[in-house]
Amino acid sequence: MFQSSKMSRYDYLASDSSLRTILESHNADELKKMVALLPGVKLKAPRKADLVEVLVRALLGGGIVGLWARLKALEQSAVAEAVYSDDGMFDSGAFHAKYGALPVFTIKQENHWQSDPTLLGLFIPPISFQGRGVPADLREKLRAFVPEPAEAKLSTLEQIPNNPPRKWTS
Repeated sequence: MFQSSKMSRYDYLASDSSLRTILESHNADELKKMVALLPGVKLKAPRKADLVEVLVRALLGGGIVGLWARLKALEQSAVAEAVYSDDGMFDSGAFHAKYGALPVFTIKQENHWQSDPTLLGLFIPPISFQGRGVPADLREKLRAFVPEPAEAKLSTLEQIPNNPPRKWTS
């Protein structure tokens, strides 16, 4: 019997979304840029497996709190929103609506076709075609010390302002 290889749009939820698996989906050059963000880590001619191991130890080990402290307030809010979301994914539209700005995940290089990750990119890495999200094992680790984000609030008015009618122009 022929089985369809077509992937359901929800299959990623059942797939292995561990930090190690997500890091292994990146190439060695991307991983080197991520490792460069870690304080005090120097590797000479590292293999991809070495880079993944260093990142996993740094992010799932005791140094995660120090890395978290280096994030700016908006970046910490982005991590909190993703960590406490139902699926761990970062929703840029909802975040922008709530906070009025978006955090920076990458910095473009001069040639404009390459970019370097920011420290925030270690916490919320790209997850293939799905966007950015916090891996399941990292979410568990972060929930131990990352505070839950504040509830979204809407501003209300007692009375609708009396504005003059708009003048239409061509």
